[in-house]
Amino acid sequence: MVKKPVACVGALDDPAQCEEIIASGVAFDTVFALNDPSAMGCMAAMEDAGILFNDKLYGLSNYDFESAYHAMNSLLARRAEFTALFAMSDVIAFGAIRALVSAGLRVPEDVSVIGFDGITMSRYCVPVMTTIVQPSEQIALQSIELLVRQIEHGSPAQTVTLQPELQQGESVRAI
Repeated sequence: MVKKPVACVGALDDPAQCEEIIASGVAFDTVFALNDPSAMGCMAAMEDAGILFNDKLYGLSNYDFESAYHAMNSLLARRAEFTALFAMSDVIAFGAIRALVSAGLRVPEDVSVIGFDGITMSRYCVPVMTTIVQPSEQIALQSIELLVRQIEHGSPAQTVTLQPELQQGESVRAI
């Protein structure tokens, strides 16, 4: 399998999110760097998987459409070469796709895009977004259960890891 460069728009601040992207099986050889302490966990997950960071393929974005749109335009202005984009949320992916389309690029023919969150809107955009779905209902139930235990029994804080799921869409193509 030939590995191709992938760009990233968002904030690399969640190691579990990065591990899920790695586990999704999408081939890539370059991921985005950020000189920000909050990104260290994510960067470590990527390095553990043998993936090199390249700050020329990273666009820092807030979690909104407009910020993602500008981050992607900045990435395109640097003439960065990439075949796929990991957006750290579906909302970021929507803004990035708008910038790609405005620049004359097609998703997924020219650039594959994968989001993260699995929000409902991802199933209704064109193309349908490939995204990593967070188990929202499980997150809510576990959070309530842990909070009640802490309040009623003084239980210590606890970390729970839940498994997200890859939702196939139309925004990623094989290369």
